[in-house]
Amino acid sequence: DTQAKMRGYMASCVRATDVSQNDNFVKRLTALIDSSERKSVSFERKSGSPLSHSLSTEIAMILILKSADLSNPTRPLHIYRRWVDGVMAEFFAQGDAERALGLPISMNCDRTSVEVPKVQAGFISNLVQPLFAAVSRVLPELRETALPNLKLNLTYFTQPESAELEA
Repeated sequence: DTQAKMRGYMASCVRATDVSQNDNFVKRLTALIDSSERKSVSFERKSGSPLSHSLSTEIAMILILKSADLSNPTRPLHIYRRWVDGVMAEFFAQGDAERALGLPISMNCDRTSVEVPKVQAGFISNLVQPLFAAVSRVLPELRETALPNLKLNLTYFTQPESAELEA
């Protein structure tokens, strides 16, 4: 039944946004790409054909959602910095509310101890870079846009003096 199948796809997509599952998804995607390459299945787009017959509908949907969900570090630095400011303000507001209620403060939400550059460098290195490295094997165009922006943004948060010169 189509409705049940779509519900299943949506549930899979929502579960896939759990960052603790990112490594599993990247490994699964990489294995699928490796397997397809060994079978000489092309991932290059051809006049209107799908990316690959090997990409299941579910994996393709998850890939699109995860890529969109984690894409801010792939944007130009001036745009990414605005997103960082907004996200960290949200995290810190949550931490302030947790502190006021006497609750344990969630990870990355304590404005008194969180170092934003370290949080962002970890986010890029541990979540975004591995995902987009795999995705760029399916969508090679990302090698010219997303991956260079990732590199620059990571440099900005690890070596801000050199990143400012490149921006």
